Amino acid sequence: RVDSLKSYILEGKATVLGSIVCKELVGFIWFFEKDIGDHKVIHINHFVVKENKQGLGIGTSLWNEVERYANDKKIIDIELFVTKTNETAVDFYKKRNFEVERLYMKKRL
Repeated sequence: RVDSLKSYILEGKATVLGSIVCKELVGFIWFFEKDIGDHKVIHINHFVVKENKQGLGIGTSLWNEVERYANDKKIIDIELFVTKTNETAVDFYKKRNFEVERLYMKKRL
């Protein structure tokens, strides 16, 4: 993923925001803009805060920057995929008024 992220950044196709505490990267969010019909959407590709740093407002701070970016660009939709068993992440997004629009389904044989 790191290699693909580097190429996306060099091509101007990705935005990465990070949080550094005491010279340590403790969280980052990687997103890009995409066209959906007549408007743009921000797609969150990867969003992580180190487990031992969660609950300190780092994720909220990063998230606020993404929303500020979207507002500045007049983008009104943000989308992402989240694993339903990742309750911490699901709760984080629900608190920010995310709604389920699609369901990813699979059948294991």
